[in-house]
Amino acid sequence: MAQSIYHFVNIDEQLSISRYQWYWWAIFILTFMIVLSCIALPISYQILLMILVVLCLILGQLMRYQLVTISSVASKQIKVHSNLGIDNIEWQLGLAQGLFNIDNADVHQATLEKIIKFGQVLVLLFDVYEPLKKQIVVMIWQDQCTSQTWQQLNTLAQLQQKPA
Repeated sequence: MAQSIYHFVNIDEQLSISRYQWYWWAIFILTFMIVLSCIALPISYQILLMILVVLCLILGQLMRYQLVTISSVASKQIKVHSNLGIDNIEWQLGLAQGLFNIDNADVHQATLEKIIKFGQVLVLLFDVYEPLKKQIVVMIWQDQCTSQTWQQLNTLAQLQQKPA
């Protein structure tokens, strides 16, 4: 029964670079610069603080995982106490760490634990079990994938938010 509810999940997508993500980063940096210019500090301290913030943002982007590809695979085993059946879907994730080595994505197998929608971005929490057991949080922006994939992921997010 649980598999018939989730038969619509058929995702095999190579994600592109998001313009929306870069817009949000630019808005954040400009807002920070405006706030920083209003603080009564010498200009040299303001420049140093701005450089420090930009370096921290770049380092944060380089250290986090970038989702390059995502594919859903229906599981053969049905978990009775799963969270609306999203645990019955296995995922293959192409993950690259950093911004520059996206061509060398490693394939990870995972289960989707949680999916949250924030407007034009979906935050996905995966439990990776191959090659190493760990949890990974990735973001998918609306302009990174096709409308069909976006609709399927939105439907998963809405179904997960409904009470059981």
